[in-house]
Amino acid sequence: MGGNFVSAKQLTAAAAHLAFTASIILRDVASPGSGDSSAGLVDKGGGDPQTIADRRAQRFIENSFKAAFPMVRIVGEEGDLADVGSDSIDPPIAPDLTCLDSDWPDDQDRALPAEEVCVWIDPLDGTREYTLGRFQYVCVLIGVSVSGRAFSGALCEPYHGLY
Repeated sequence: MGGNFVSAKQLTAAAAHLAFTASIILRDVASPGSGDSSAGLVDKGGGDPQTIADRRAQRFIENSFKAAFPMVRIVGEEGDLADVGSDSIDPPIAPDLTCLDSDWPDDQDRALPAEEVCVWIDPLDGTREYTLGRFQYVCVLIGVSVSGRAFSGALCEPYHGLY
């Protein structure tokens, strides 16, 4: 897609690939029996916790989306992380924009006006459970809306199969 449009299929493929890859970051910070799942724990207010894993995963997803789709709006659940701590920053990657090709034919793709697209990121849904070591209850969520309406998204369970 050119101009001010983005491919619905490629945008959704990026969400799927980046949710999966961000899950690796969450497991890198803490896994059953290893790591400190409460590392860098801060309270965002109202008892809403945030960890290094939240921040690393969100920065990774945001930076990767910005590199691939610079014209779409991105909103992260953790807010603006530009000035937060000195957590390690995982370099952005070029998401696999073809990972849905076998399931989503090109003739069913749609050109979405980039200015109407918003990517919503919850890099670690279930942070409280994560800090308590209840990893089976957490996931990475990435949603895509167009003109304020839900369009597509991806969910990845980082610890699926470990319980």
